[in-house]
Amino acid sequence: MYRTCWWGCFALAVFVSLSSLLFFSLGVLVSSSSAVSSAVSSSFSVGPRALPGAVVGFAGVRSLAPSAAPLVASLVGSVLAGGRSVVSGCAVGADAAAVSAALSAGAGARLGVLCAFGPSGAGRFGRSSAPAASLLPVVAAGGRVSFWAGGGPSVPGRARLVRRSLAFVSAVAASGSGRGLVAFVGAPPPSAFGAPGSSGWPSCGSGSWGSVGAAALRGVPVVVFPLAGWPAGSSLPLLPGPAGSWVPAASSGVWSGGWRWSVGG
Repeated sequence: MYRTCWWGCFALAVFVSLSSLLFFSLGVLVSSSSAVSSAVSSSFSVGPRALPGAVVGFAGVRSLAPSAAPLVASLVGSVLAGGRSVVSGCAVGADAAAVSAALSAGAGARLGVLCAFGPSGAGRFGRSSAPAASLLPVVAAGGRVSFWAGGGPSVPGRARLVRRSLAFVSAVAASGSGRGLVAFVGAPPPSAFGAPGSSGWPSCGSGSWGSVGAAALRGVPVVVFPLAGWPAGSSLPLLPGPAGSWVPAASSGVWSGGWRWSVGG
């Protein structure tokens, strides 16, 4: 009888403890979500004059190898040292590395992030999107964050990503001399660039390459960095718009591993 009572009391105590832990964890999650929403009570449209100086966009693969992070950081540092601002998307990988590098450089006031989801995390694309809470340091550092940059939750996911990427390219294109787009690519696009149509999006099966193509159509200088694992024998694709060719971005220094699209070259 006493043993039964003892076990019953022990089980009740464990249940109460687990329940308290669960409610605490839920409270932390809710508080984190609320913090993001309240910290960014209004969306910032990253466009002309929203960020100081010329704007350079950073895009690329979501599966960025840790060994490539120093390259991203060095390029972001080079851009910031030139007095320009940095804008990127909300994905993991190259986007997150660029955002982290700008924050580490203490350049939050010259950083913009365009998100395809809402401030509470609604509309995120699973593990391919950075957590909404990861944007709190951007806001705290004075950065510009634009939620639902590709349209609200009623817009289908794929269309929302395309529209977010177009908004990203537009933010770069609208800035002044010194603008540009830098992309970290792991392979050629799955398909040839399609006709952009009225939207200006040259579909090719890759969001990163689509942004590169859209930038080229807008006359934005483009530099791509083929990463380790680039398929042997594969060449960089010709971009849509005026005819051009790929030339080395620089003969030495941090930009020497990149390729610049040269119109008429």
